[in-house]
Amino acid sequence: MLKQTLYLRVLLVFLLLFTVGHITGVQNNEFTIYQTEQKITVDGKLDEWEQIAEIPVNLNTAGEEIQTSSDIGVSARFTFDSKFFYAAIVVRDDIFEFPSRGWRYGDGLMLTFFEPNERAESDRFYSYGFSIEEKEPQKYLVNRDGEYFPGGSLEDVEIAIESDIPKRSIVYELAIPFTHLQPFKPFIHRMWGINLIYADRDREEREILQIFPDRNYDTEHSVKRKGAIFQFVSHIPEKPEVQATMNASHFYHDSEKSLTFAIHSPSEGEWTLLYNLSSKKKSFTEKAKHRVLPGMNIITFALEEGNYASGLYDLSVGAIDDQGRLRFTQDNTFYIINRSELAEYEIKIDEAQKNEEYSDNETFVNSLPTAEIRIEWIKAFMQDASPFASMDTIHQHYVDLEFLVEELEEGKPALFLPGRVGRLAHRSKIDGTLQPYSLYVPDFYMADSMGAKKKEKKEDKDKKDHEKDKENLEKDEQEKGLKIVKDPGIRRERLGLFVTLHGSGVNEKRYILGVAQTDLNFRFRNRVDRMLVLAPKARGKSDFYLGDSAQDVLECIEHVKKLYQVDPRRVVLDGFSMGGYGAWRLGLLYPEIFKAVSVRSGAIVPPSRLGGENILDLLEAGKRNRFFVVHGDQDKAVSVDNARQAVNKMKELGMEFKYEEVEEAAHGGYDKWEDIFKWFRDILPPGPKIQEPRMKRKR
Repeated sequence: MLKQTLYLRVLLVFLLLFTVGHITGVQNNEFTIYQTEQKITVDGKLDEWEQIAEIPVNLNTAGEEIQTSSDIGVSARFTFDSKFFYAAIVVRDDIFEFPSRGWRYGDGLMLTFFEPNERAESDRFYSYGFSIEEKEPQKYLVNRDGEYFPGGSLEDVEIAIESDIPKRSIVYELAIPFTHLQPFKPFIHRMWGINLIYADRDREEREILQIFPDRNYDTEHSVKRKGAIFQFVSHIPEKPEVQATMNASHFYHDSEKSLTFAIHSPSEGEWTLLYNLSSKKKSFTEKAKHRVLPGMNIITFALEEGNYASGLYDLSVGAIDDQGRLRFTQDNTFYIINRSELAEYEIKIDEAQKNEEYSDNETFVNSLPTAEIRIEWIKAFMQDASPFASMDTIHQHYVDLEFLVEELEEGKPALFLPGRVGRLAHRSKIDGTLQPYSLYVPDFYMADSMGAKKKEKKEDKDKKDHEKDKENLEKDEQEKGLKIVKDPGIRRERLGLFVTLHGSGVNEKRYILGVAQTDLNFRFRNRVDRMLVLAPKARGKSDFYLGDSAQDVLECIEHVKKLYQVDPRRVVLDGFSMGGYGAWRLGLLYPEIFKAVSVRSGAIVPPSRLGGENILDLLEAGKRNRFFVVHGDQDKAVSVDNARQAVNKMKELGMEFKYEEVEEAAHGGYDKWEDIFKWFRDILPPGPKIQEPRMKRKR
């Protein structure tokens, strides 16, 4: 049985004072959002918005008022229903430009939602970006709780943008489901923080307009966002409306887990609330009857206590009214970490570290940090993450931990199977901390266990299989006259290493997937031409690969060499934006490591606060290296002048390089991978040919 704690709070008909409030909108500069009484159709026409008052978006980041003029004027209207937050933004401007990431560089907007407090700022927030690119509306989750571009589908976020350029106006109409604003539910929370930021670009000038002044509205240097506090006022409904939320998305097994319903009812009656909890290891169903009064009813349940195992749990809930009609259903998912189970994994990793049988096994020993960091990540997430942080993160950490520890128990290195992007770690020589990096290992490659124990049956089977493969390969050699490196299970191939550096404000995990075009698809696998793909995290998301950040990159490379066979003749470096500066810098400083370098939209000078070198000053010393430089001529983030200056200097020095300036391309608004990898193949020594293992047919 569930242990229940129940309280009922009824918000009565004082809200009648506001039943026409959605018509008058904001009064006396007080920020109030009223529930809509009609269905909003997101089409950019604004037919349903006429009686909702406008909110001026007219403050700069210092809080100074910007007068509406023919140059720029922005206003917003907000409303909501039980499922969506709606926004209508009208912009009047003398010049409209729509570069890539217009929400940042102009013209475009950001909407930030945050958990309110007395200081009107929070580190628990969502920032969504909306703009036009190539005449199509664009929507992005720009930042969540300080993490840029955390991913996730926005398919059910509705957007319509209607522009009337002759009249110098543009309309944005949006509908964001409350499922994308967790935990916010206006029936339950009643107040929430919001800011709207419009970026206006007039040629090379950019102006920022906000509802509430926030200098840090779009920066990796602060994990907090500011905004105005809005009260959400509901009208008396014609028929019942329901919202529900849990108190978090992840828990330790012994933490309190609760579910809150908000039933907004026009009449009194006895309702039935039911819920079903299920997982691989635990399942039960409960239902209870509750008296619902006219107005807003808040009902909270505590789920039963118990020894929950680690893993994902599904909680399905429903609400049935006094007429037996199902008024509401919702599926909730949450994650449990069992403290005892986590402690057991920690003990097993410690035992592997102390096992003398593997002390001289370089691969085994250097694989252990990859398992260790999962323990560190899980503990940090459970302690520091916001209550509704994405469960995908903790779930992936735990699944990886289970797999890696299982490998260790079988006497194998704690390494992921080839054919996927895995996140590994090394222990820094700088301060002894665990530092992560992401690595793609081609699916044909099998890491040699280098003496790690294997079960006898498997060893015998492998030996027989290898002998058979050896005979087949030798036969192919004789028939085709090829020099073939055998199946990596027999003798490992030395692979090239493609090192790629991420841009500012993001980590390497999502970046490498972007570089690889959605989880290293077939096209990309062909391009990388039998290479490992390494993306260092490098501490400090915006340190421009200076100091410790640069050292992290070099240590990652050395660590990969201890785990896999790397051909030192085929180690190349690549970087985008901030990573482009890093590629310039490290490629020039360490030509003995990097045999060729590609620079995509890279700066040649870092921010002055960092005190890094000007790339033009390093070119003389590193002129024996080779560079492929790519830049868009419409780049608003890193001017194409950076590339042009470097190219002119390389010409003066007689350096070997290739330059492609992409017409009408913004910051990264191009795909030049085919050219880049062809260039690598042309100038690097070829890797050994290899016959990949044949696929066995199922009988």
